[in-house]
Amino acid sequence: SSEDAKGDESHHPLKSSNPGASTKEIRSSSLSRKRENWPEYPEEPNGAALSGLKKVWSPLLPASSVETLFPKKGLQKQEDAVAGCELVSSAVKLAVQADGGI
Repeated sequence: SSEDAKGDESHHPLKSSNPGASTKEIRSSSLSRKRENWPEYPEEPNGAALSGLKKVWSPLLPASSVETLFPKKGLQKQEDAVAGCELVSSAVKLAVQADGGI
């Protein structure tokens, strides 16, 4: 049972414990997964998209937050978004605390 499996430290949660699964079936399944097309990581919004987002959010946020979330030079690399991600993370923590959460 699943309760027995939870107590068994040797149980791997992502491997089948079904002894009826043949190695051919496992290989076929593995090969089909390798052929799947994975989506590309989305591009960071820049240009018109970033300007549009900034225009919509600016009236709702403090000026310092707008500057952090929408840098003047845009989001040219991942590091450009770190401060904005930290700001959003901090805001979420504050909201959870205000709602009596954690």
